[in-house]
Amino acid sequence: MIDTLEILLFLRNYSGLCMDDEEDRLIMAEHIKQFIGEACDRLQRTESPLLTNAHRKQLLENGRAQRDAESRGESIDFYPVVKLFTPEASAIWLLTELHPRDPDVAFGLSDLGIGFPELGSVCVSELQHPGGPWGLPPVERDRHFKATKNLSAYAKEAHEHGRIVT
Repeated sequence: MIDTLEILLFLRNYSGLCMDDEEDRLIMAEHIKQFIGEACDRLQRTESPLLTNAHRKQLLENGRAQRDAESRGESIDFYPVVKLFTPEASAIWLLTELHPRDPDVAFGLSDLGIGFPELGSVCVSELQHPGGPWGLPPVERDRHFKATKNLSAYAKEAHEHGRIVT
């Protein structure tokens, strides 16, 4: 969130500009636009975590249930709990579980937007990095995503189309 000191420092930096001068007004307008954009980005990141508490709880429950099933030689095909994506890079992650002993490791279907979707694990902390994972744009959570099938059905369809289809 923007604090008062940040606003005062911003205004102090530009108080010497002459608002009668067209070039100064354009410079000020561009910097204000950039300042507000950066503040909105920070606000969005703090108000909208990739995984909500409810997501994290369900993903951990799924992870524990999967480990229990694996100890019996079985496997559970969960519906994805959350969809993460990069708006500009076409990367998508459909996550079904978090590892109970290492909740930074999520399992799901990943598609980096290069035509090779795959099932596997990903580090949530890498996805949350402000610069995005592997230099990709920042990752967002699809707030409107509701899974309609289990992960293996999404994976089958993704392999047929060369991308995740939701």
